[in-house]
Amino acid sequence: MHDVKQVNLENESVGLLERLPEPIKKYLVYPVQDFISKYSERISRSYAFANVGWKNYDFDSQFLFEIMSFKLKRIQKCLKNGCAVQETEDMSALQEAIDICERLSETDYDSKYHELHNKKWGEMVPWTTEPTEDSEYKRLVFQNRANVKNEEDKELERKEFLHAFDLGELDRRKDLDRLNYLFKEYLPKWWD
Repeated sequence: MHDVKQVNLENESVGLLERLPEPIKKYLVYPVQDFISKYSERISRSYAFANVGWKNYDFDSQFLFEIMSFKLKRIQKCLKNGCAVQETEDMSALQEAIDICERLSETDYDSKYHELHNKKWGEMVPWTTEPTEDSEYKRLVFQNRANVKNEEDKELERKEFLHAFDLGELDRRKDLDRLNYLFKEYLPKWWD
């Protein structure tokens, strides 16, 4: 019985709004509804951006990709829940762009190559500490890796160590090229 009264009250309030003259609705009711809707949406969006921006810094491009990933995820959510029907190919490209942005913001591209390098040559371990010339503090001096037996090995190990950075940079650039391609081809299609 209580539920019936609740439904009747809701129906009466809806009926009351519908019975208001159009000028009152146009100049009083609708602007208040629009104001509340607009600012609640903006406050919610600002809070979401504040959370990602709180730990974000201006000095490193890595943080740019973190924001791009965040924004692309918000676009993806809107497209999935929006009014238009999205093409599967477009949504797959959007997911790939998100994945690339996350890799660019989180991944140390050369670490996998350095792991392989360490397997081949052995881990570099601290050997001793010695004071520096201009300071009372000590610095670590590293000994040769376990599998470095002579000067030729040392030279080859050093070249391969530096080459690991080059390989990592090549992978990073491939991701950047792919992300740019996805933006060029699909960005105009990611809207609802």
